[in-house]
Amino acid sequence: FNQEFKRMRNFILLVVLWVGVATAKTSQEKHAAHAAAASHSTTILAGGNTGLAGNALAKCDRSPVNDAQFPTTGWRRSDLCSAEDTDHGSHFVCVNMPTDFWVKTGQAKSTEDAVANWPKPGPWCICMWAYASYLQKEPDFVEDVICDATNEWVLEKYDKTVLSQCKALMSLCKKCSLTSGVCPTSC
Repeated sequence: FNQEFKRMRNFILLVVLWVGVATAKTSQEKHAAHAAAASHSTTILAGGNTGLAGNALAKCDRSPVNDAQFPTTGWRRSDLCSAEDTDHGSHFVCVNMPTDFWVKTGQAKSTEDAVANWPKPGPWCICMWAYASYLQKEPDFVEDVICDATNEWVLEKYDKTVLSQCKALMSLCKKCSLTSGVCPTSC
């Protein structure tokens, strides 16, 4: 009974925290609610700290970026694109984020909004959907991927039957010189 009560309490707490993320009006409120929700995540999934090549996941290091508002990235803001049970955005792809990323993916309303309220360009753990979306618009985006800091979970989680996801996976496999059987040869 005690274990079941703890699981139910944690679930309710996560729902309340996620409601905070969903109802936040500004990006700062969203990032603060995200940090609160992430602090209650307890399960790093199997292979959750493994990079694409099967090695230990490297940091998606924000230290070279002078960004006082968003000095760290990753679900837990540890500069790791780790896979965790509560990261429903799947922030597994580490990229050297370009200037127009937030606007082109539809997350910022305008360039001014991106500059004022979103992380500055530089290394950032982005959602798998955002990588696939931006890659469709900018095929050279693959060159901004930081292979050793991208989580191996992308190999399992991209759906090869969805064209944009298949192309995203294929681009990661090619960029990072992967020969895994999960890497598509065509889409």
